[in-house]
Amino acid sequence: MGDVFQYQYHDGFIYNLGIQKTWWEKAELEYIEKSLAKMMEMAENNDVKEIALPAIGAGLGGGNWEDIKKLIESAAANHPSVDLYVVEKYKDIQTNICYVKKHWEEENILFFLHFVGEDAVRQIEVHPDKTIFLTTEHPICGEYFLYDQSLSTLDLLPEDFTTKEEFEKVWQSMR
Repeated sequence: MGDVFQYQYHDGFIYNLGIQKTWWEKAELEYIEKSLAKMMEMAENNDVKEIALPAIGAGLGGGNWEDIKKLIESAAANHPSVDLYVVEKYKDIQTNICYVKKHWEEENILFFLHFVGEDAVRQIEVHPDKTIFLTTEHPICGEYFLYDQSLSTLDLLPEDFTTKEEFEKVWQSMR
């Protein structure tokens, strides 16, 4: 308990956390904390930049989600080089995702926006002298803010939409 089994596939990793003695027993906070710390160390050692995980220990594990969430936040804070994404509630949103690439000529800024439904969830601002990355987890960077209006308020032309592949390429190459 408290250990991690790491499985590598192609360019990615899967981390299985030992947080319950058996599937019918309650997850232990001590095991969750130890497993998270080990997982984050393994990720750093393997140059993993992002990890997504479900609400571990709170479903069949029977743990208190608010207590577990604090442990996850602490593990993430102790390892800032790894972005930790937690899916608390799953909802199929694949049908309403879009990517926008828009140039603001007056300010010479190229915007890349990732929308889920009407809300921007990621944004890249390419300025002549810097690039700004914003997400729902980190919506503010100095004087820059994640786009806070709905997708429908943008005056978009068909050529303003881009592909997920292009957005991800820019997101990865400029970080």
